[in-house]
Amino acid sequence: MSLTELEVAERIRDGTVPSPVKFSNMWLVNLRITGTGLAYRAGLKEHVWRDPKLYLNEEFLRRCNGLPVIANHPDDAVLTEEDFKSRIVGSVMLPYIRGDEVWAVCRVYLQSIVEEITEGDVSTSPSVVFNSTSGNVEVQEGDTNFLIEGVPFLVDHIALVTKAHGSLGVWDKDRIPAGVEVTNTGEIEMEKEELQALLQGVVNDALSGINQKIDGVVTRMDSLEQRDKARADAEEQAKKEAEEKAKADEAAEEQRKADEAAAKEAEEKAKADEAAAKDAEEKAKADSEAEEQRKADEEAEKERNDSALAEAQAKADSAFSACGKNAPAPFSGENALDYRKRALIAMQKHSPAHKDVNIRAIADSATLAVLEDAIFSAARQSIEKEMMSTQGQLHKRIRNDEAGRRITEYQGDPNVWLSAFKIPGRRLAKINTQGSLNNG
Repeated sequence: MSLTELEVAERIRDGTVPSPVKFSNMWLVNLRITGTGLAYRAGLKEHVWRDPKLYLNEEFLRRCNGLPVIANHPDDAVLTEEDFKSRIVGSVMLPYIRGDEVWAVCRVYLQSIVEEITEGDVSTSPSVVFNSTSGNVEVQEGDTNFLIEGVPFLVDHIALVTKAHGSLGVWDKDRIPAGVEVTNTGEIEMEKEELQALLQGVVNDALSGINQKIDGVVTRMDSLEQRDKARADAEEQAKKEAEEKAKADEAAEEQRKADEAAAKEAEEKAKADEAAAKDAEEKAKADSEAEEQRKADEEAEKERNDSALAEAQAKADSAFSACGKNAPAPFSGENALDYRKRALIAMQKHSPAHKDVNIRAIADSATLAVLEDAIFSAARQSIEKEMMSTQGQLHKRIRNDEAGRRITEYQGDPNVWLSAFKIPGRRLAKINTQGSLNNG
């Protein structure tokens, strides 16, 4: 079979293929991304605690996928464009959890780095960045700082620490470079056929034990075959007879069940028909009662509306007649509330304070009653003022009193009717005195 780079990486992870090993145009190398628990950063004189629960999980593994692998850390904690160009040697391919550490099979493209790895003088150091929301806690005691890390904000890169930079990473707790797994002490540039042969050997070793067990089972079966043959023949005959009897019993049982099912089905159908007839009768009765109730409700509603409509028309007639007008007649089928709105809109212009009110939008009868009183009152005052201030005119007004009697009234300039009874006006021209008579 032809293995892919992923299949080879999985075997490196599982320990069946050594690390590092060349595959096509790259080397597959098993290295540590980060440890957890307690460590010491000598350069910073700092003890650090990295919570395993924040790193030993699937989410953190996903964050490590594709992580850049570089040669030694840059000056800053995160890579710049120039750092990436000058330091990149590969990338994380297959991250996984090993004990209390996170490891990964990585692609490495620089042969000189791989050669230095095989010498055993290279370890790893991750660049993990925290921010103000990470929840880090620092405690200072003398010259030593204690840092309890929180949630990592960014995993920027994994650095290969070479011999020129001390070989040790912060998670080399025993002060021995242990961040890169070197199990391939032979030829790291294996050809495809060599790698295939190596894998085949691993597979053969795994299968050899299984083959031995299979051979033992076959031998034992051969020794038991003859003894079991006679027993099997007798058992086969008995089994055949038992099967035939079982078939006959099964057929009889099926027939009995079929008869019972048919009788039960007929009984259930009769019950269903009876229930359906009863349901139909009850539904017809319920429908009849509902229809009667609906008609009664409609009649009651009509009576209430007719009463309210009559009351509303009487109130409108009183207001309109006070202004010398006739109230509008109700439309056929119009409810009392709509009639009140229509009558009120016709008088709305006589009330400056309420001329902009949207009367049609009012849905509450009590609110409408307040507007009715206000607008009708304002309309009466406005019309009366207008009639009283009109010179030379009398205005006829018909109203109904509390007893329903029609009363005709006239308002306006009283001189219209008083002029017929007035003596024509005279002008004083001269007052005669005794002296004026003598001089005449």
